[in-house]
Amino acid sequence: MVSLLVTGFLLDFISCPVIKGFTSAAAVTIGFGQVKNLLGLQGVPREFFLQVYYTFRKVPETRPGDAVLGLVCVLLLLVLKLLRDHIPPVHPEMPPGVRLSRGLVWTATTGKGPPARPVSCGALGRSGSPGGPALPAGGAAG
Repeated sequence: MVSLLVTGFLLDFISCPVIKGFTSAAAVTIGFGQVKNLLGLQGVPREFFLQVYYTFRKVPETRPGDAVLGLVCVLLLLVLKLLRDHIPPVHPEMPPGVRLSRGLVWTATTGKGPPARPVSCGALGRSGSPGGPALPAGGAAG
């Protein structure tokens, strides 16, 4: 949004420690907000301090399937990032299959590509929930 409105120059008037503090606070808030989802905890409030309290209080109620799926997805993301960092550059003499696989790895590991990772992990998580398999957004089964 800042780039669309060309208002990035306004950040020049804010000191660097303030920007870093704000960014760090946002990262902690967003990151901790995902812990309850990774553990499959239910009934955790959205307010930050209550969220921290109830998350630690409800750790014994962790759903093993959700915790394993969350850990597998995090590990998958780390492996994909390592793959992206070590993938060789494209050469014209590379076979089409190698170029295709390289493109798939690059697409799956880039934050600017299609949201395949969260969608696939989310659909996989919903498929094992008591409510049944995930339905398309806004759609009905059938």
